[in-house]
Amino acid sequence: MRVTFLGTGTSEGIPIIRCHCPVCEDAMTHPGHHNRRMRTSIMVEKEGRRLVVDTGPDFRMQMLCHHVEQIDGVLYTHSHADHIGGIADLREFSRMPTMPVPTWVRPVPVYGDAKLVSFIREHHDYVERGNRPFCQLHQLKPFGQVFISGFSVTPLVVWHGLQAGFISGYQLGSLLYLTDVKTIPGYPNPDPEYPMPDCPYDTWSYLQSRHFDTMVIDCLEPMHHNGSGSWRASPSHLTIQEVEEIVSMLDVGRVFLIHIDHQLSHQKLSGSFWSARHMYPSYDGLTIEVPNE
Repeated sequence: MRVTFLGTGTSEGIPIIRCHCPVCEDAMTHPGHHNRRMRTSIMVEKEGRRLVVDTGPDFRMQMLCHHVEQIDGVLYTHSHADHIGGIADLREFSRMPTMPVPTWVRPVPVYGDAKLVSFIREHHDYVERGNRPFCQLHQLKPFGQVFISGFSVTPLVVWHGLQAGFISGYQLGSLLYLTDVKTIPGYPNPDPEYPMPDCPYDTWSYLQSRHFDTMVIDCLEPMHHNGSGSWRASPSHLTIQEVEEIVSMLDVGRVFLIHIDHQLSHQKLSGSFWSARHMYPSYDGLTIEVPNE
């Protein structure tokens, strides 16, 4: 199974508008460098089939950059704009660009948890409305394995902080994909500053009972706290140090970091300290191969 990192940045993307930090300056002046990051998304492919995880505001450009003309479904993790903002561009995958009038083919299958499906129907009802709907919504149940266009998909539950609540991660064969994670239900060492409410699902036990060839997970640098000299973690994302601890407790072959902010340069994450732990920074356009199972 081929995995392409369509975007690897945070909600603002990199470079950030009006920011002149070293990472953003490098991304601005050297468009081909790995510090230039679109909003986070991946594409998985095998045997001519493609699934995309999340369609952020950069989705249109990501599809054009990779010359993608057909997708077989979209998995959504949650409803934040940097993960769902490009949903309208799925229209182009449900029709052929014939002239003068496009030829409609079929709606694109879209998958997510109950909260995600409800959000789309409330805020993006046009996608399945009228004579020519271009999305077909499917609700997934946590830990309920399904097969989508030949891909084995198991939805998981992770905590994205108080603002977003519980969102979806995914196991696709031997790939574990977790973005926008603050903590994992059942994890024994959560951040006490940002407690998670009770959750009926024990995602941590599920993860500990399995081997994953590849893990993809978000990370941020700890944020400086109001100039006081102390450091604090993000209320909605894992820090690189928290990711290291989680990885050390799981059976994972290698780890690729995503949702990287402008405090973490590609060069900093490429050092021997992290590679010795089989942790690597992803970058836009990176392609890796992962076993199906």
